[in-house]
Amino acid sequence: MIRKFTLCLSALIFMISVQEVLTGTIKAQSLSQSKPSEEKPMVSVSKDEAVTFFRWVMGLVDLGLEENKHLSIWTKDRISWMFKENQENRLTFELLMGDRISGNEQVVYGMFSGYVDGKANIEVNLSLLGVWFWDNYQLKTPVDRARRNDLAVMLSHEVTHLQHGSVILEATGPDLALRAEEEKRTWTISVLEDIRPLVRRAEKLNDHFVQANEALLACKGDPDCSVFADFIKGHTKK
Repeated sequence: MIRKFTLCLSALIFMISVQEVLTGTIKAQSLSQSKPSEEKPMVSVSKDEAVTFFRWVMGLVDLGLEENKHLSIWTKDRISWMFKENQENRLTFELLMGDRISGNEQVVYGMFSGYVDGKANIEVNLSLLGVWFWDNYQLKTPVDRARRNDLAVMLSHEVTHLQHGSVILEATGPDLALRAEEEKRTWTISVLEDIRPLVRRAEKLNDHFVQANEALLACKGDPDCSVFADFIKGHTKK
């Protein structure tokens, strides 16, 4: 998903340089959080804990792991680019967090990409990653293979946006049509290059991605088809 970033100067920003897979900047920003439900109690975390959790999650898509050998060449190339850009301090991860990182399991918009002052950013809503990988103050192990696949597809999708350039990603107002075209372009690529190769291998994926593949199949590969257009409209952050 894409959106134009705005910086809140009054927000408390926590910055840390991390080791291992991520060696560039991560920012953790405190936000208000809705009241947790009794069915899905949330877990309170500090900014330090949120960054540590995110670093652990990103380690799941380390391309040196045997568990990621099945990803497509396209997906691997996007993830490799992401790690390199972060290492060279040309890409920042910005974590959006309230007092907690577990949340509504129906959260779909887990990531957004854009440019701030010419620098690439991937904004991450920790609610979704918390549902996938966090359980009652403990990291979920073993990691569900489907969630690992979902994470790789999401990251590749955002990088595909970023590699298209900042002009389109920062389109607002009268230029919103450019954003719609960008979503169509990126979702088409994601289906063909990230999602479909996993489907062909009978890999498990989030229904969100399965539906994207089925929509483009129903359209016989035509991204301008109404079925695919409806999917994008219904799954695009405004």
